[in-house]
Amino acid sequence: MVDLRSIEHLFHALEVLGQVIPSFFLTVICTTLSAALITQPHKTIKFLCMEFVLLVVPIVLFNTVLNKYPGTINIILLVVMVITIFLFQNQINQKPHREAGDYKTKTSDKPSTKILNFVTNSRSIINLIAVVAILAVDFTIFPTRFHKTARYGVSLMDVGVGLYMYGNGIVACEIRGVQHSIRKTFVNVLPILVIGVLRFVTTYLTHYHVNPHEYGVHWNFFITLAVAKLLSAVLMTLITPSFKTCLGIGVAVIAMHQTQLSLGIEEWVWSDVGRDNLITANREGIISTFGYVGIYFLSVAVGFIIHKIKQKMIVFWILLTLNIAIALSAIILHELFNISRCLANSTYILWILFIGCLMSFLLFCYECFLNVIYTNHDAVVYCPQLFEGINYNGLTYFLVANLLTGGINLSMKTSSVSAELALVIILLYMWINSVIVAFLFSKKIKLKL
Repeated sequence: MVDLRSIEHLFHALEVLGQVIPSFFLTVICTTLSAALITQPHKTIKFLCMEFVLLVVPIVLFNTVLNKYPGTINIILLVVMVITIFLFQNQINQKPHREAGDYKTKTSDKPSTKILNFVTNSRSIINLIAVVAILAVDFTIFPTRFHKTARYGVSLMDVGVGLYMYGNGIVACEIRGVQHSIRKTFVNVLPILVIGVLRFVTTYLTHYHVNPHEYGVHWNFFITLAVAKLLSAVLMTLITPSFKTCLGIGVAVIAMHQTQLSLGIEEWVWSDVGRDNLITANREGIISTFGYVGIYFLSVAVGFIIHKIKQKMIVFWILLTLNIAIALSAIILHELFNISRCLANSTYILWILFIGCLMSFLLFCYECFLNVIYTNHDAVVYCPQLFEGINYNGLTYFLVANLLTGGINLSMKTSSVSAELALVIILLYMWINSVIVAFLFSKKIKLKL
């Protein structure tokens, strides 16, 4: 007998993918036009204006007023992307080589020297979509099917925290051969933990509605991030970090986490047990954190592949095989365990890894493609400057978004705002956030949060 709920979940999973993929097409279009049309040494405002129109505005529109047409949007963007590449190919190849002091696109000339271009793009896309959703969810133009699911299923907002963990894992310090002590890690995550506590205090004092079934009464995204990093640091001290060890730890954590869920923890989380102590009050956040630790270790394993293997063809085939294996595993496991963000169960973990790995794979292929079709590599733009700014101060970008969202929600009743005004507010909010990270990046200011 066909499980209609499983089919429905699969449909929603594909729909989420359909909302994420346009960002890849937009990145290609934006970088191509940047390389072709901007001939002078870069000015932050010039790049930011063009990139804001080509990257941010479409993503806001696709996730709000145009949310019903993901298939049509992807087809149109695919066609536009192909036309743009071949229309400007000769123009880019014929541009004069840049002199010293001009805008560079090579990784060695960026402040973020240790991050690969396609990794910068994939991490920034994750942040950008998440930041759009943080505020948009409070307005009626953001469809309810994109809201976080209560127990099972998958939506656009369900993938945010998981992909954020993936984005952290693929650039972990252990990949570069740096292994922090538990004390050092605690010092690093202390600001994040403080932000998490302050967020709870602020929402409590302002009576801002928080659904306890997301993370719990006192728990939130920042606390999950801090605790997951601490737990990961403890496990990292017990091993010699490598692809094999991180893969092994990741699989073991996921297996144990899913086993515990199946043996009764899942039933306890969904039960009507009173929230009369810190553990029961925050059971969703506490339990799901173990799943995010699993995501982190598997993401670190992916990071070893893309950073340590120098032969691009080998990376290509490994990432392709990995994507296929993860997708098939997620489909098989979904027959046993319904996907759940609240639990961060095995199916959810695999779905997050699939989206993250797929975006990394597509952007990796695009970067390789650039090096093939363009003979004038000096003229190529690999990363939008906005993405470099987001990647350079990722947590700052996310924190500013939360602060702006809180301020907007306290200043108006967002559920009563018209669609037109809501769109203006979201775009203005995104513009402010974009200007901040672009400015910090232009001044090479990295805020240690």
